[in-house]
Amino acid sequence: MRPAFALTGVGLALYGIVGLVGSTSQRGLISAAKWFIGGALVHDLLLAPVVLAIGVLVVRWVPGRIRPYVQAGLFITAALTLIALPFLSGRGYHRTNPSALPLNYGRGYAIAVAVVWLTIAIVAFVRSLRRANSADRS
Repeated sequence: MRPAFALTGVGLALYGIVGLVGSTSQRGLISAAKWFIGGALVHDLLLAPVVLAIGVLVVRWVPGRIRPYVQAGLFITAALTLIALPFLSGRGYHRTNPSALPLNYGRGYAIAVAVVWLTIAIVAFVRSLRRANSADRS
């Protein structure tokens, strides 16, 4: 890594810390610290082991020629889940305000995940047909 990039990163981090400390009350600092530490703990104790376990299972159970497609599907599904999680949890919903979270987000999420995996399956199938046809020609 170039020293200029490292210094730029350190400078930006210090700017953020000074801005946080200078513009936030003690209660805000405690809340920020909880989020920062909690995020690190959730990542290290929950997300990273789950991702590693899924990776091991994919390597063991999925044949090599379709593994990239399954990995892509898992990656897209994870990103979609991360985006959809606030809506799926229902935070912000209140029965007196029907315009807050007015849709069936669970159904929409299920449809989106189904479209992702259907697309992955179609792409894998078409590419395997192309591969078989090119092998027959040669």
